[in-house]
Amino acid sequence: MEKVAGASWRLIVTGASSGIGEAIAARFATAGWDVTNLSRRPCPVEGVKSKKVDMSDPSDTERVCDEVAKELDAATSASSQLDQSRLCIVHNAASQPVDSMADPRRRAEDMQKELNIQVVSPSLLTSRLSPHLQAWKGGSSVIYIGSTLSEKAVPNKALYSTCKHAMVGMMRATVQDFFGKGVHTALVCPGFTETPLLVNALKDADASGELEKRLLSNVSFGRMVKPEEIASVVEFVANNPATNGTILHANLGQLEY
Repeated sequence: MEKVAGASWRLIVTGASSGIGEAIAARFATAGWDVTNLSRRPCPVEGVKSKKVDMSDPSDTERVCDEVAKELDAATSASSQLDQSRLCIVHNAASQPVDSMADPRRRAEDMQKELNIQVVSPSLLTSRLSPHLQAWKGGSSVIYIGSTLSEKAVPNKALYSTCKHAMVGMMRATVQDFFGKGVHTALVCPGFTETPLLVNALKDADASGELEKRLLSNVSFGRMVKPEEIASVVEFVANNPATNGTILHANLGQLEY
């Protein structure tokens, strides 16, 4: 797909300071998209614009949503090819809290912060930018980054799994609420991906490396997924409305029990 003169292609991606988000930003930037990262830290990819935001704070998310919406208003007014313009939102921001349903010390404040990052903020961003998604008629999309834990659970990942399951519901709601409006959506579920977030979490849990070996013994290719591989799947979804409403697993194949 080639960009037509006068058309705008805009990617809004959350959590692109490293890992999967950074790889997504880099791939889209290379493909000619104007990329904006929303996160606490800037994206290191050259040419990517970063807006600082704490997505655990809904008021801060609302602030940055308004900023982005104003920029898109200006881009909409300036575009001579709205029928060829595309807006893609990728909800990638997350953290890896370790918590258990069986832990009596769990606090509502901690739970709410993660829900804000992975559920509330994506909902706010999609809703706030919905007029632009519909006005840019060249194939706009909303892509959620889930996990293998979007459809199952493991011990000590209660909150993370809950948030990733919620993303399935958000994606399906997005299909219904944008039905017939030229906007498509999907949920991309990475497997064990070689990101700083996961690598550090594994080291914290087991410095010997045995835990990582056990996890990868359940992966068909015996390795972690590269962030760039996830980015290629995300780009495929953005370019293919036929994926609307789907859950795509990008995990190299995992052993089923």
